[in-house]
Amino acid sequence: MIRFLSFLLFLLCCHSPMGMAQGKKDMKDYWIDKYLSVSFPLESIRINSTFGSRVDPFTGKHKQHKGLDLRARYEEVLSMFDGYVKGVGYDSGSGKYITMQYGDYTVSYCHLSEIWVSDNQKVYAGDPIGISGTTGRSTGPHLHITCRLRGRLEDPYDLLLYIKETREKAIKALKISAMFQTAATVMYGPKKTQMIYNQR
Repeated sequence: MIRFLSFLLFLLCCHSPMGMAQGKKDMKDYWIDKYLSVSFPLESIRINSTFGSRVDPFTGKHKQHKGLDLRARYEEVLSMFDGYVKGVGYDSGSGKYITMQYGDYTVSYCHLSEIWVSDNQKVYAGDPIGISGTTGRSTGPHLHITCRLRGRLEDPYDLLLYIKETREKAIKALKISAMFQTAATVMYGPKKTQMIYNQR
């Protein structure tokens, strides 16, 4: 009997205007956080050269391209996820580079003209970490990204797809949340709806 009454009380709370608003407010915060947890590495994404076999621009021979080249002319490079700087440096192939650790993923941003972060620095999705360029073995300004999952080379395009899908889901969910608030305003009036949404 006590269990049944507890369940009934739970249902009443969930379906009351206050309970419903609390749930919607929490969901709205969740999807805002989800949207902000990912970022494209550049303001706009245009692929110059894909991951996999291609003709090497220097030798004219077929060679495995171990990353993804994005069109970028000295633009801010943004961290794609929350993580930390695993290393920064320069080599003759990658030029100036930043290697980030994102959980099980290791992502390198290469051919940079400027590096704005340092080793072991905590970085959040969307934070500027440097400026794209054409240092190292490069035929012109662009951003080269390589990606490894637990040490195994992966196509960075999969990460771009994940970012796109995550943001689209978040936007869709937030639109539904906005529709709920509009419906609540019609049902309860603007003052009561605002009072409900302000309470946590």
